Amino acid sequence: MEEHRQHIRVSKALTISYKIPSQFITSGCSSKNISGGGICMPIMQGYASGLVLELKFKLRELSVPIIAFGKIVWTRKTDNAVFPFEIGVTFIEIDPRDRYKIMSHIQQDNSGVVKWLE
Repeated sequence: MEEHRQHIRVSKALTISYKIPSQFITSGCSSKNISGGGICMPIMQGYASGLVLELKFKLRELSVPIIAFGKIVWTRKTDNAVFPFEIGVTFIEIDPRDRYKIMSHIQQDNSGVVKWLE
Protein backbone atom coordinates (compact mmCIF):
# COMPACT_ATOMS: atom_id res chain seq x y z
CA MET A 1 0.00 0.00 0.00
CA GLU A 2 1.39 3.36 -1.00
CA GLU A 3 1.64 5.99 1.74
CA HIS A 4 0.20 9.44 0.94
CA ARG A 5 0.98 11.23 4.19
CA GLN A 6 3.12 14.35 4.08
CA HIS A 7 4.53 13.75 7.57
CA ILE A 8 5.82 10.70 9.36
CA ARG A 9 3.31 9.56 11.99
CA VAL A 10 4.51 7.56 14.99
CA SER A 11 2.86 6.03 18.04
CA LYS A 12 3.02 8.53 20.87
CA ALA A 13 0.96 8.85 24.03
CA LEU A 14 0.78 12.55 24.86
CA THR A 15 -1.71 14.05 27.30
CA ILE A 16 -4.05 16.17 25.19
CA SER A 17 -6.69 18.64 26.28
CA TYR A 18 -9.14 19.66 23.62
CA LYS A 19 -12.31 21.65 23.18
CA ILE A 20 -14.58 23.10 20.56
CA PRO A 21 -13.40 26.75 20.40
CA SER A 22 -16.89 28.21 20.92
CA GLN A 23 -17.47 26.13 24.08
CA PHE A 24 -16.04 26.27 27.58
CA ILE A 25 -15.89 22.54 28.34
CA THR A 26 -12.44 21.00 27.93
CA SER A 27 -11.95 17.25 27.58
CA GLY A 28 -8.80 15.21 27.78
CA CYS A 29 -7.26 12.06 26.42
CA SER A 30 -3.93 10.49 25.56
CA SER A 31 -2.95 10.58 21.89
CA LYS A 32 -2.57 7.38 19.89
CA ASN A 33 -0.11 8.77 17.36
CA ILE A 34 1.21 12.10 16.12
CA SER A 35 3.04 13.72 13.24
CA GLY A 36 3.96 17.23 12.22
CA GLY A 37 0.69 17.31 10.30
CA GLY A 38 -1.80 15.96 12.80
CA ILE A 39 -2.77 13.66 15.61
CA CYS A 40 -4.95 10.61 16.25
CA MET A 41 -6.88 10.62 19.53
CA PRO A 42 -9.29 8.28 21.30
CA ILE A 43 -12.27 10.26 22.56
CA MET A 44 -15.49 9.69 24.52
CA GLN A 45 -17.99 11.00 21.97
CA GLY A 46 -18.17 10.98 18.20
CA TYR A 47 -17.68 14.21 16.29
CA ALA A 48 -18.40 14.93 12.64
CA SER A 49 -15.61 15.41 10.12
CA GLY A 50 -14.88 19.06 9.54
CA LEU A 51 -15.31 20.11 13.17
CA VAL A 52 -12.46 22.31 14.43
CA LEU A 53 -10.91 21.64 17.84
CA GLU A 54 -8.50 23.64 19.94
CA LEU A 55 -5.72 21.30 21.09
CA LYS A 56 -3.24 21.76 23.89
CA PHE A 57 -0.40 19.35 24.68
CA LYS A 58 3.11 19.36 26.04
CA LEU A 59 6.24 17.65 24.83
CA ARG A 60 8.48 16.61 27.71
CA GLU A 61 11.39 18.81 26.62
CA LEU A 62 9.25 21.96 26.44
CA SER A 63 8.32 24.17 29.35
CA VAL A 64 5.22 25.58 27.65
CA PRO A 65 2.45 23.62 25.94
CA ILE A 66 1.80 23.63 22.22
CA ILE A 67 -1.56 25.12 21.30
CA ALA A 68 -2.94 24.34 17.86
CA PHE A 69 -6.23 24.19 16.02
CA GLY A 70 -7.09 21.08 14.11
CA LYS A 71 -9.87 19.88 11.85
CA ILE A 72 -11.31 16.40 12.28
CA VAL A 73 -10.79 14.52 9.02
CA TRP A 74 -12.23 11.17 10.12
CA THR A 75 -14.05 9.54 13.04
CA ARG A 76 -14.39 5.84 13.70
CA LYS A 77 -16.00 3.67 16.36
CA THR A 78 -13.74 1.48 18.53
CA ASP A 79 -14.28 -1.40 20.95
CA ASN A 80 -12.91 0.63 23.87
CA ALA A 81 -15.59 1.18 26.54
CA VAL A 82 -13.94 4.33 27.95
CA PHE A 83 -13.04 6.00 24.65
CA PRO A 84 -15.46 4.47 22.11
CA PHE A 85 -14.35 6.74 19.24
CA GLU A 86 -11.10 7.64 17.54
CA ILE A 87 -10.55 10.79 15.51
CA GLY A 88 -7.91 11.84 13.04
CA VAL A 89 -7.14 15.54 13.29
CA THR A 90 -5.08 17.57 10.84
CA PHE A 91 -3.43 20.72 12.17
CA ILE A 92 -4.91 23.76 10.42
CA GLU A 93 -3.41 26.44 12.63
CA ILE A 94 -0.10 25.77 14.36
CA ASP A 95 2.98 27.89 14.82
CA PRO A 96 5.60 26.62 12.33
CA ARG A 97 8.12 26.51 15.20
CA ASP A 98 5.78 24.21 17.14
CA ARG A 99 5.37 21.94 14.10
CA TYR A 100 9.17 21.76 13.90
CA LYS A 101 9.35 20.94 17.62
CA ILE A 102 6.90 18.07 17.11
CA MET A 103 8.92 16.66 14.21
CA SER A 104 12.18 17.01 16.19
CA HIS A 105 10.57 15.30 19.17
CA ILE A 106 9.50 12.38 16.96
CA GLN A 107 13.02 12.04 15.56
CA GLN A 108 14.67 12.18 19.02
CA ASP A 109 12.30 9.61 20.52
CA ASN A 110 12.91 7.19 17.69
CA SER A 111 16.69 7.71 17.37
CA GLY A 112 16.26 8.38 13.69
CA VAL A 113 14.31 5.16 13.14
CA VAL A 114 10.80 6.19 12.27
CA LYS A 115 8.12 4.38 10.33
CA TRP A 116 4.78 5.09 8.78
CA LEU A 117 1.74 3.96 10.69
CA GLU A 118 -1.59 3.08 9.13
